[in-house]
Amino acid sequence: DNTIEPPNPSPGFCVPGDDCVPGQEDLSCGEGATCARNDPATFCFPAGMRGEGEECGFDPMAPEGSCQTGLVCELGECRRPCGEGDACNEGERCIDYTDRLDGVQWKFCYSGCNMFTQEGCDEGEACVLGADDQDGNTLGACAAAPSGPGVHGDACADDPQTYWGGAAGCTAGHICQDFFDEGATTCAGFCDGQDQSLCLGQSLCIAPIFNGIAVGACLGECDSWTNEGCGDGEQCGFSFIGTREGVDTITGFCEAPPAGQAPVGTGEACTADMETGASNCPVGHLCATLSQGSPPECIKLCDTYLDSDNGCPAGLQCFAEVFGGDDAGNGANPNIGICVPQQ
Repeated sequence: DNTIEPPNPSPGFCVPGDDCVPGQEDLSCGEGATCARNDPATFCFPAGMRGEGEECGFDPMAPEGSCQTGLVCELGECRRPCGEGDACNEGERCIDYTDRLDGVQWKFCYSGCNMFTQEGCDEGEACVLGADDQDGNTLGACAAAPSGPGVHGDACADDPQTYWGGAAGCTAGHICQDFFDEGATTCAGFCDGQDQSLCLGQSLCIAPIFNGIAVGACLGECDSWTNEGCGDGEQCGFSFIGTREGVDTITGFCEAPPAGQAPVGTGEACTADMETGASNCPVGHLCATLSQGSPPECIKLCDTYLDSDNGCPAGLQCFAEVFGGDDAGNGANPNIGICVPQQ
């Protein structure tokens, strides 16, 4: 019997936090301590030798690498707290993670670098994805690793040490990945609610893509409403809902319609390619069933924005909150939907 049994899960245990506050360690940790966070709690550690702006970490075997008392190690660097009365220097802003720590005050000054423009790091460094701030905007951190030449849509060489692919990959504002298990890695730009400058062509900001951080990636190659971005004989399918200039819209990938199938219109029976999803419906439609047991038909996609060009034909209404939710429909997108018969 060559069956491999999975190991039993290791038991965990709860550890009470110390509720320490950067710059106020003496109140909860005593002298010679520094404060670290592991959301949703904060903990006391022996203070180290690193000063403001120096690299830092928490290594029990090398405690000297920790920050001095009164500083906090965030994004790999010792930073000054910005509690009450402690203002940040010019060019810095105060990052507030208090809401992530059950109300324990956690604020620090951040200047950092711009992951989207790759500005703010020394030569030989790359501005990499660090975290997000209290508003979901991306915070970058400088790392001593090469950044490649690739931009959105370029082929790249994967590198297990860097998410962007290193010197043979993308610029560090991108991720080098085989997103759809097609056997080829490509660069996709990062984005957030404030900056979508790396979303080239008809790609949209799809977020989040990582657990615990609100950053998104630019995905898609064509406009699923208009077919812009596709060549002759190709049709843009519907793959993602994303944002462009603050408005929810849809994007997809260019595919050839099924061979030998005549084009059909809204509400008519349709045929779809099971591998690619391409169908003989018009652009801006799905080949799907509206009710269990009924045959597939062309269902028009729609949005709920006033004065939109993506409304429904006469006799149909836009039914939203059908895409992106959980099994119960919670969290579904309120602006993108399908056209169904008026009730």
